[in-house]
Amino acid sequence: MKNYSIFYNNSLIFFGTDYQQLPKGYAQKDFTEIHFNDISVIVDNIKTSGEMGHVFVFCTDVEKTFMLFSSYFKIMQAAGGLVLNDKDAILMIHRFNHWDFPKGKIEEGEKAEDAAIREVMEETGIKEVSISKELSRVYHIYSFLDIWILKETFWYLMFSEFNGILKPQFEEDIIAAKWVPLDFLSEYMQDSYPGLRTLVQENMLLR
Repeated sequence: MKNYSIFYNNSLIFFGTDYQQLPKGYAQKDFTEIHFNDISVIVDNIKTSGEMGHVFVFCTDVEKTFMLFSSYFKIMQAAGGLVLNDKDAILMIHRFNHWDFPKGKIEEGEKAEDAAIREVMEETGIKEVSISKELSRVYHIYSFLDIWILKETFWYLMFSEFNGILKPQFEEDIIAAKWVPLDFLSEYMQDSYPGLRTLVQENMLLR
Protein backbone atom coordinates (compact mmCIF):
# COMPACT_ATOMS: atom_id res chain seq x y z
CA MET A 1 0.00 0.00 0.00
CA LYS A 2 1.26 3.49 -0.85
CA ASN A 3 2.36 5.77 1.96
CA TYR A 4 3.46 9.40 2.08
CA SER A 5 6.31 11.24 3.76
CA ILE A 6 6.02 15.01 4.15
CA PHE A 7 8.92 17.02 5.55
CA TYR A 8 8.50 20.23 7.51
CA ASN A 9 11.80 21.77 8.63
CA ASN A 10 13.45 18.86 10.44
CA SER A 11 10.23 16.99 11.14
CA LEU A 12 8.68 14.09 9.23
CA ILE A 13 4.90 13.73 8.90
CA PHE A 14 4.30 10.16 7.79
CA PHE A 15 1.00 8.82 6.45
CA GLY A 16 0.75 5.05 6.67
CA THR A 17 -0.84 1.96 8.16
CA ASP A 18 2.15 0.41 9.90
CA TYR A 19 5.34 1.67 11.54
CA GLN A 20 7.33 -0.86 9.53
CA GLN A 21 6.70 1.38 6.51
CA LEU A 22 8.81 4.21 7.96
CA PRO A 23 11.77 5.36 5.86
CA LYS A 24 15.20 4.08 6.75
CA GLY A 25 16.70 5.88 9.72
CA TYR A 26 13.41 6.56 11.54
CA ALA A 27 12.06 4.62 14.54
CA GLN A 28 8.58 4.31 16.05
CA LYS A 29 9.74 5.72 19.40
CA ASP A 30 10.50 9.07 17.73
CA PHE A 31 6.89 9.65 16.58
CA THR A 32 3.69 11.05 18.00
CA GLU A 33 0.69 9.17 16.57
CA ILE A 34 -2.46 10.92 15.38
CA HIS A 35 -5.51 9.77 13.42
CA PHE A 36 -7.79 11.04 10.65
CA ASN A 37 -9.95 13.17 12.95
CA ASP A 38 -6.89 15.01 14.29
CA ILE A 39 -5.60 16.27 10.93
CA SER A 40 -6.66 19.87 11.60
CA VAL A 41 -4.73 19.79 14.89
CA ILE A 42 -1.44 18.96 13.20
CA VAL A 43 -2.10 21.57 10.49
CA ASP A 44 -2.69 24.23 13.16
CA ASN A 45 0.51 23.16 14.88
CA ILE A 46 2.49 23.53 11.67
CA LYS A 47 1.11 27.00 10.97
CA THR A 48 1.63 28.33 14.49
CA SER A 49 4.85 26.60 15.58
CA GLY A 50 8.28 26.81 13.98
CA GLU A 51 9.31 23.35 15.11
CA MET A 52 7.59 20.12 16.07
CA GLY A 53 8.52 16.47 16.40
CA HIS A 54 7.90 13.62 13.98
CA VAL A 55 4.24 12.65 13.50
CA PHE A 56 2.81 9.32 12.35
CA VAL A 57 -0.64 9.78 10.83
CA PHE A 58 -2.26 6.38 11.24
CA CYS A 59 -4.87 5.88 8.53
CA THR A 60 -6.88 3.02 7.08
CA ASP A 61 -7.30 5.00 3.84
CA VAL A 62 -3.92 6.62 3.25
CA GLU A 63 -4.88 8.36 0.02
CA LYS A 64 -8.02 9.93 1.49
CA THR A 65 -6.17 11.13 4.58
CA PHE A 66 -3.30 12.56 2.56
CA MET A 67 -5.72 14.42 0.27
CA LEU A 68 -7.52 15.90 3.29
CA PHE A 69 -4.21 17.10 4.71
CA SER A 70 -3.16 18.54 1.34
CA SER A 71 -6.39 20.57 1.10
CA TYR A 72 -5.10 22.91 3.81
CA PHE A 73 -2.20 24.06 1.62
CA LYS A 74 -1.48 25.57 -1.77
CA ILE A 75 0.02 22.82 -3.93
CA MET A 76 3.13 23.52 -5.98
CA GLN A 77 4.84 20.99 -8.25
CA ALA A 78 8.50 20.82 -9.15
CA ALA A 79 10.83 18.33 -10.81
CA GLY A 80 14.53 17.57 -10.63
CA GLY A 81 17.24 15.02 -11.13
CA LEU A 82 19.84 12.94 -9.34
CA VAL A 83 22.38 12.95 -12.16
CA LEU A 84 25.17 10.37 -12.25
CA ASN A 85 28.12 10.29 -14.65
CA ASP A 86 30.58 7.65 -15.83
CA LYS A 87 33.07 8.69 -13.12
CA ASP A 88 30.80 7.48 -10.30
CA ALA A 89 29.89 11.02 -9.26
CA ILE A 90 26.59 12.83 -8.74
CA LEU A 91 25.70 16.39 -9.74
CA MET A 92 24.95 18.80 -6.88
CA ILE A 93 24.26 22.50 -6.45
CA HIS A 94 24.79 24.84 -3.50
CA ARG A 95 21.93 27.23 -2.72
CA PHE A 96 20.68 28.92 0.44
CA ASN A 97 23.54 27.45 2.50
CA HIS A 98 22.60 23.87 1.59
CA TRP A 99 23.84 21.27 -0.85
CA ASP A 100 20.95 20.30 -3.08
CA PHE A 101 20.12 18.57 -6.36
CA PRO A 102 18.99 20.62 -9.37
CA LYS A 103 15.23 21.07 -9.56
CA GLY A 104 12.61 23.69 -10.33
CA LYS A 105 8.97 24.51 -10.90
CA ILE A 106 6.99 22.63 -13.53
CA GLU A 107 5.62 25.13 -16.03
CA GLU A 108 1.98 25.08 -17.09
CA GLY A 109 1.39 22.32 -19.65
CA GLU A 110 4.89 20.89 -19.14
CA LYS A 111 5.49 17.21 -18.38
CA ALA A 112 7.37 16.46 -15.18
CA GLU A 113 10.10 14.58 -17.07
CA ASP A 114 10.67 17.51 -19.43
CA ALA A 115 10.73 19.98 -16.54
CA ALA A 116 13.29 17.88 -14.68
CA ILE A 117 15.66 17.77 -17.65
CA ARG A 118 15.18 21.49 -18.38
CA GLU A 119 15.84 22.50 -14.78
CA VAL A 120 18.95 20.32 -14.49
CA MET A 121 20.39 21.88 -17.64
CA GLU A 122 19.46 25.45 -16.67
CA GLU A 123 20.76 25.25 -13.11
CA THR A 124 24.06 23.52 -13.81
CA GLY A 125 24.95 24.27 -17.45
CA ILE A 126 25.24 20.64 -18.55
CA LYS A 127 24.22 19.98 -22.15
CA GLU A 128 23.61 16.23 -22.16
CA VAL A 129 21.36 14.33 -19.78
CA SER A 130 18.89 11.46 -20.01
CA ILE A 131 16.43 9.91 -17.58
CA SER A 132 17.14 6.39 -16.32
CA LYS A 133 14.08 5.94 -14.10
CA GLU A 134 11.54 7.76 -11.95
CA LEU A 135 12.23 7.91 -8.22
CA SER A 136 9.97 8.59 -5.25
CA ARG A 137 8.34 11.99 -5.01
CA VAL A 138 9.41 14.22 -2.13
CA TYR A 139 6.92 16.43 -0.29
CA HIS A 140 7.76 19.35 1.95
CA ILE A 141 5.91 22.25 3.56
CA TYR A 142 7.04 25.84 3.79
CA SER A 143 5.64 29.35 4.12
CA PHE A 144 6.20 32.10 1.56
CA LEU A 145 4.68 35.58 1.92
CA ASP A 146 2.23 34.20 4.50
CA ILE A 147 1.06 31.49 2.10
CA TRP A 148 1.48 27.90 3.26
CA ILE A 149 2.71 25.67 0.46
CA LEU A 150 2.90 21.89 0.07
CA LYS A 151 5.53 21.27 -2.57
CA GLU A 152 5.50 17.99 -4.49
CA THR A 153 8.78 17.32 -6.26
CA PHE A 154 9.08 14.64 -8.94
CA TRP A 155 12.58 13.14 -8.87
CA TYR A 156 14.35 11.17 -11.59
CA LEU A 157 17.57 9.22 -11.68
CA MET A 158 19.54 10.57 -14.65
CA PHE A 159 22.79 9.99 -16.47
CA SER A 160 25.11 12.40 -18.26
CA GLU A 161 28.42 12.10 -20.10
CA PHE A 162 28.91 15.88 -20.03
CA ASN A 163 32.57 16.75 -19.43
CA GLY A 164 32.39 20.51 -19.91
CA ILE A 165 32.52 23.33 -17.40
CA LEU A 166 29.55 23.54 -15.06
CA LYS A 167 27.80 26.91 -14.92
CA PRO A 168 25.66 27.49 -11.81
CA GLN A 169 22.56 29.61 -12.43
CA PHE A 170 23.45 32.62 -10.28
CA GLU A 171 20.12 34.36 -10.95
CA GLU A 172 18.46 31.45 -9.12
CA ASP A 173 20.76 31.96 -6.10
CA ILE A 174 22.90 28.94 -7.00
CA ILE A 175 26.48 29.73 -6.06
CA ALA A 176 28.10 26.42 -7.05
CA ALA A 177 27.54 23.32 -9.17
CA LYS A 178 29.87 20.35 -8.94
CA TRP A 179 30.26 16.64 -9.47
CA VAL A 180 30.51 14.96 -6.08
CA PRO A 181 32.12 11.50 -5.97
CA LEU A 182 29.65 9.02 -4.45
CA ASP A 183 32.33 8.06 -1.92
CA PHE A 184 31.98 11.56 -0.43
CA LEU A 185 28.23 12.05 -0.89
CA SER A 186 27.41 11.32 2.76
CA GLU A 187 29.50 14.34 3.82
CA TYR A 188 27.56 16.66 1.51
CA MET A 189 24.21 15.21 2.60
CA GLN A 190 24.91 16.31 6.17
CA ASP A 191 24.53 19.85 4.81
CA SER A 192 21.39 19.05 2.79
CA TYR A 193 17.68 18.52 3.51
CA PRO A 194 16.02 15.60 5.35
CA GLY A 195 13.82 14.69 2.38
CA LEU A 196 16.82 14.44 0.08
CA ARG A 197 18.78 12.38 2.59
CA THR A 198 15.89 9.92 2.64
CA LEU A 199 15.78 9.92 -1.17
CA VAL A 200 19.44 9.01 -1.59
CA GLN A 201 19.21 6.37 1.14
CA GLU A 202 16.23 4.76 -0.59
CA ASN A 203 18.23 4.50 -3.78
CA MET A 204 21.38 3.21 -2.07
CA LEU A 205 23.58 6.04 -3.31
CA LEU A 206 25.36 6.52 0.02
CA ARG A 207 28.64 4.64 0.40
